[in-house]
Amino acid sequence: MKWTEEDVELLKSLSKKMMLKEVAKKMGRTVASVSLKANSIGLKGNSKFKRKYQVNDDFFSNRDSLECCYWAGFVAADGCVGSPKKNCLRVKIKDTDLDHLARFKNSIGYDGKFHVSHKNLNTYVCINIHSKKIVDDLAWFKITKRKSLTLEPPPLYAEQALAFLIGYIDGDGCISIEKLKKRSPRLRVHVVGTQKVLCWIKEIFDKIAPFSTNANPRKMGKVYQYSIASKKALHVLSGLNSVNVPKLGRKWDKINQYKE
Repeated sequence: MKWTEEDVELLKSLSKKMMLKEVAKKMGRTVASVSLKANSIGLKGNSKFKRKYQVNDDFFSNRDSLECCYWAGFVAADGCVGSPKKNCLRVKIKDTDLDHLARFKNSIGYDGKFHVSHKNLNTYVCINIHSKKIVDDLAWFKITKRKSLTLEPPPLYAEQALAFLIGYIDGDGCISIEKLKKRSPRLRVHVVGTQKVLCWIKEIFDKIAPFSTNANPRKMGKVYQYSIASKKALHVLSGLNSVNVPKLGRKWDKINQYKE
């Protein structure tokens, strides 16, 4: 289909407010045709114009939202952000938790594809989201490049802080029921991360369940680890479980299993 001057002007107008595939649909043309014409006339369009997939760029701007804070905590554990030039958020998990990653996709309004990879007999799935706004907003939560060694506590309080913590546990935490010889099973919460983040987590745990314990974050290679068990773990997890955020079922179901 030949491009007329009117078509070109319409393309310029639509490119200021729509994604490439939306423009193509609006004009009744293929994505390839619109992309080729845009390149031939040096058209840049808005920041979303050449994006392949849709996403809610403002999702992590709503810091009052418990859901936003939860997923920020999850990303702090299981995600990574690229350099400023790449402006890419990647979230990668084992395929056994694919449903949870799908929930994140749905929450953030991302319609891109899953990417599958294999390593050490394990299968992983990931999504790559290109958005400068999202990367910038995640920096407010202290989530930056090389976060595994530099992550600091986010400036959150009250339930928002708890929501972030739950997301972090779902990513870099472990909730387990330990079977002991000649003793009743015990519930345990184990978390890894930077010293600053784990000290912050310890403070929250101590406020929820102010029972005396000698447990403190301790170094393990390049990162730190912290864990609590038994009565303190049950009180902490029960308190966190009352916060209305998505949660990774296979971990939090341990609370009911322990009570039974």
